[in-house]
Amino acid sequence: MSLSVTVVGAGVIGLTAALRLQEAGARVSIVARELPPNTTSNVAAAFWHPYEAGPIEAVERWSRRSLDVYRELARAHVPGVSERDGLMVFEASVSEPASLRGLPGVRHARGDELPDPRFRAGWFFPSVLADTGPFLAWLVERVRARGAAIEQREVRSLDELGGDAIVHASGVWAGSLTEDREIRPLRGQVVSVGPLESRTIVVHDEPGHPISYVVPREHDTICGGSADLDQWDTRADAALSKRILESCAHLAPEVASRPVLGAKVGLRPKRPNVRLEHARLADGRPVVHDYGHGGAGITLAWGCAEDVTRLLLS
Repeated sequence: MSLSVTVVGAGVIGLTAALRLQEAGARVSIVARELPPNTTSNVAAAFWHPYEAGPIEAVERWSRRSLDVYRELARAHVPGVSERDGLMVFEASVSEPASLRGLPGVRHARGDELPDPRFRAGWFFPSVLADTGPFLAWLVERVRARGAAIEQREVRSLDELGGDAIVHASGVWAGSLTEDREIRPLRGQVVSVGPLESRTIVVHDEPGHPISYVVPREHDTICGGSADLDQWDTRADAALSKRILESCAHLAPEVASRPVLGAKVGLRPKRPNVRLEHARLADGRPVVHDYGHGGAGITLAWGCAEDVTRLLLS
């Protein structure tokens, strides 16, 4: 008889783990306090970029594996998933970023390819976009089609859950279900503007500067961002939106001429290192913790999901 697994969390981390477990033969149910389209993952700009996650070696492995999977999904025309060019820009003259080293298709940007005179270096890299509305809806449809029941409710203890095993992927709320005091909210705000002609994802992620990025999608453009540690407020801040749009106009001048469509806030699950490990509940049942992905949930999801599956089923 196949193993029954309860997955806690219905963001991208929980849903990809659920799907990989089902593909390996497990019977899966999902319990979450929020379901798509109301998860933190739904707020994400959702382009491939390892951000605010560790440890370095594991993040590289998880992110590279996830990039391969997203490329496969894009070529299979999965809703919301597309291959894109990315451009990382820097105000300092820097060498190739560590996160891009050894990645095929990376090249140094010429001066006339940089979007603003303030930038002195840039690197093009192969990326992917997972527009979270259609993509997470597709994931929900896939796990349901394979028999998963999905229940929306707040879980107060992992011990209260049924199943032969548990996958704990509750994101920023993980601290309320464990004694882990290292998980903290990293508040991120994004602003949506009208669609751009350019399809290139542009990101400025440099020490001493707040991260900013422009992510063109089919019907809008996501502009970010912010990274405010230990902030739980999910109300959009108008002054911050103004600052984000000013920064993003340096990344893509088209942004300044597009109508503002709205702003959203998500709470990234920040932790010094992703917690992906096998443990046991008081009654002896196995639990795999899979949380603390910072700003890289989309980027790490498939690599982590495959490790979760190996830990539970191998």
